[in-house]
Amino acid sequence: MLALSAAPGRLRSYPWVLSFVGSVCAFIAIEIVSHHFSFQNLTVNLGLAGFLAVAGLGQMFAITGGGGGIDLSVPEVLTLAAMVSTAITHGHVGLTFTGAVAALGVGVVAGAANGSLVVLLRLPPIVATLASGFVMESLIQIYYAKAEAGAPSQSLEQFAHGHFLGLPVMLWVALAGTVIVGGILQRSVFGRRLEAVGQNEQAAALVPIRVWRIRFASYVLSGLMAALTGLLLAAYAGGAFLDMGTSYQLGSIAAVVLGGSLIAGGRSTAVGVFGGAVLLTFLVTLMGVSGFTAGLQDVLEGLIIVLVISIRRTQ
Repeated sequence: MLALSAAPGRLRSYPWVLSFVGSVCAFIAIEIVSHHFSFQNLTVNLGLAGFLAVAGLGQMFAITGGGGGIDLSVPEVLTLAAMVSTAITHGHVGLTFTGAVAALGVGVVAGAANGSLVVLLRLPPIVATLASGFVMESLIQIYYAKAEAGAPSQSLEQFAHGHFLGLPVMLWVALAGTVIVGGILQRSVFGRRLEAVGQNEQAAALVPIRVWRIRFASYVLSGLMAALTGLLLAAYAGGAFLDMGTSYQLGSIAAVVLGGSLIAGGRSTAVGVFGGAVLLTFLVTLMGVSGFTAGLQDVLEGLIIVLVISIRRTQ
């Protein structure tokens, strides 16, 4: 009886557990609906979840800082970084490092622009990141109309498609990112200050914590992680293309929320983001094999986010 009564409290302490339980249930449902159990199905989905997890970890920084923090420019940063990297490399192994640095540079610049709009001009994060996203979308359209299609370097393409110990390399990348980001969030001064700012901005300023620096850095990190996702996704897809980051706008937010992080900020978990990314990937696959249209999938995905946020607010 005591164990049962303590269960709700434990779930509140470790909300990310539910995302992993849900992932297992969703995968079982996929196999039941598709009538075909396959380890390959599992590994493919885990590899795809790796991309979403990386983008979600970046989104987590923006959300954790509170103040309505959210980064709606993730799709554009992802796509622009992918296009820049492939335009530079054009399939040449010798240009892999240059292309990667340029792509990550796009993320840093975009994140700095978002951070400046939020902390200097004091624009609401949704407005600021949406506006910067429109600017980047214009740049993408101009580039796509005039430039030749690039290609990822062969070495990076092999890396993105590779396997290690029978599992996709992208899964290992996501796991490594989860460990690193989790360490930053829980063990570093920056991580503790980020959560403090998200919990109570006024109290954090009295410590004193330079709130504007923390918030600015959170958007830079979000942009950096979105650019890293674009770099790797372009290598996996064999090139960059329009709208390649569209699903990551809602998906990166959903991964954070489904993983147990508070949408209002102040409390997040990197492990939860990884679990949320896996769960969302399995749910999208389940809806696909069930015959749901793309539009209906987006609607259901949005309803799931609303439901989870509503449940979190009552806890």
